[in-house]
Amino acid sequence: CLMRLAAYASLHARRLDEDLTDVVLEHTVAESAQGLTMQRVQHTVAAYFGLQASELTAKDRRRARTFPRQVAMLLCRELTQASFLDISRAFGDRSHTTILHACAKLAQLEEKDSQVSHTLGQLRHSIRAETVEKCMKVFHSLAATQNCGKNRPPVENFSPEENIIE
Repeated sequence: CLMRLAAYASLHARRLDEDLTDVVLEHTVAESAQGLTMQRVQHTVAAYFGLQASELTAKDRRRARTFPRQVAMLLCRELTQASFLDISRAFGDRSHTTILHACAKLAQLEEKDSQVSHTLGQLRHSIRAETVEKCMKVFHSLAATQNCGKNRPPVENFSPEENIIE
């Protein structure tokens, strides 16, 4: 995160500040699932539906558990770089075809049902926001120390003219 931030600031001759950090972090999150795990998705989805994450991996087939489980499976597929096999393992060693079915079913539901579309949108936003928040905490904790590493200038004194990228 920090190397990308410094590189972006240097390349675009911009001052390293919170606005630039927000822009770079949004791009970082959009481009990859950096810092985002299936466990984070499971916990966020479970909390949204008032469940424990362990309930998403249980063999329970009640709708109160299957729908949130399918939502979490879809979001794991969309927001992480996990394969169907990896996702199936994270959800109690289900068949990879179960993951395929969940993704296809929810994609159709999202197009037809505005409530499902809204729920998925809220969860996507929430999960991405948590990832950005995590990166921001790292950035701010480093900025608070006034130093980005050995022999580097303090963050507020960052200048694109100084080549700090090695």
